[in-house]
Amino acid sequence: MKMCQEDLYLGITKELVELGIAKIIDPYDNEYNFYEKYTNYDEDIPLYKKYALKSNGPVLDIACGNGRIMEHLVKENIQVYGIDISESMITNLKRKILQDEWCAEVEINDMRDFVKHSAYGLAMISYGSICYLKNLDECQIVFDNVYQSLKKEGYLIFDFEIGDGREKREGPFISDKIILDNQSTNLLRVVELYDKKNFTRICNVTNYYIHDGKKEILIEVSEERNYKYCDIEKALIKSGFSILQVMSNYKGKIFDPDLDKSGECIIVAQKK
Repeated sequence: MKMCQEDLYLGITKELVELGIAKIIDPYDNEYNFYEKYTNYDEDIPLYKKYALKSNGPVLDIACGNGRIMEHLVKENIQVYGIDISESMITNLKRKILQDEWCAEVEINDMRDFVKHSAYGLAMISYGSICYLKNLDECQIVFDNVYQSLKKEGYLIFDFEIGDGREKREGPFISDKIILDNQSTNLLRVVELYDKKNFTRICNVTNYYIHDGKKEILIEVSEERNYKYCDIEKALIKSGFSILQVMSNYKGKIFDPDLDKSGECIIVAQKK
């Protein structure tokens, strides 16, 4: 049964909402798009760039967001096609593509529905975006779609969070502390996580935000899905992929399925 919004509130977040002093926001809303404005994560860029060049493109950027990776690929003269389910993300990215004259196209689309037969040399699903799929059946649909969309011997690269099925809580902890524009903008992001026994993760982010003298407390809530490596492996093989590389971080540490029962997992797979 799908949880109602109130069931997604944890600890500090729940108290702030009940007191009426916090505002619930869409994390990708144009006004409060902290992902767009402040995300500077780039550890995964070298891997995606390596396989984009190796495949000679075009590249399918699934859940492309604000074009964080796309920007690096178009600088290498690689053609990129991006899809994202967020209308605001795609609207902003189209503006950026026109302004900077990128060799790229984007559209609003759902990874569960998108298929373009034998079109791409590389498909990528970055930044844990696969964890927004509800279950393994949806993962299977996406892997099947990607397989059909890749050229022969094309690559699929994605990352996700490993789950062990145990109930646990993490936080609150500070994930980001940002000061910009000569201290006129201050952002403190506090995260709380709750992993449930059914591999569902509830994530709360409380943003303490000061901008041009205005003070706000802004709440982001999301429900994500963790997966066991063995289940993802089976789904990939069922779609027809061979698995080339499995890592526990983007520095190249080899993933050990017997030891790595939680944390990040990165997979490089290839269409046979």
